[in-house]
Amino acid sequence: MALAAAARELPLRAGTPVFDRPEGGAVPVMVLAQDVVAEAADDSRQDVFWSRHPLARRCETWRVTLPGGATGFVSPSLTVQDGAVVFAGQPPPVAVRIAGWLAAAGLAVLAGSFLSRREWSALAADWRLAGCAVLVRVLLLAWVVAGAQNLLCSAADEPGYFQVGYDLLHGDFSHQWTYP
Repeated sequence: MALAAAARELPLRAGTPVFDRPEGGAVPVMVLAQDVVAEAADDSRQDVFWSRHPLARRCETWRVTLPGGATGFVSPSLTVQDGAVVFAGQPPPVAVRIAGWLAAAGLAVLAGSFLSRREWSALAADWRLAGCAVLVRVLLLAWVVAGAQNLLCSAADEPGYFQVGYDLLHGDFSHQWTYP
């Protein structure tokens, strides 16, 4: 016995592209002219990867029925600007913002301690310098994570390297190796 999937309402902004298939890099068949609420089946969600070598982004894509009866695939995180499909910015997670602000404050305190007239032991000076390096790293990492928003490294040559390694370990030199 087949059960019908529960439907959910999916609010979509004007400028959201609608695709005929759930593939990264697909050309939109239409762009929403106004804000609409589409109906999506709960089991229609798919993860689609939009890649531009060597990076990729994951988008939640839904099969929806639009208010005129038209169907298609949409991702609320995509929009169209100047004829190109781009990612609509999402605010970074609260934890990333907090880590960034704490790292910036700690870095300011440590940098300020270098300007103080107090005499510091060599060990304390070394710890302060190491603390600055660690906090700069955390600050830069928070900045990259907040700005990247779901950015992934896509496998470039790895499949080819794994095949070469596998063949070398098994003594198989019978075919030509390629790097996709």
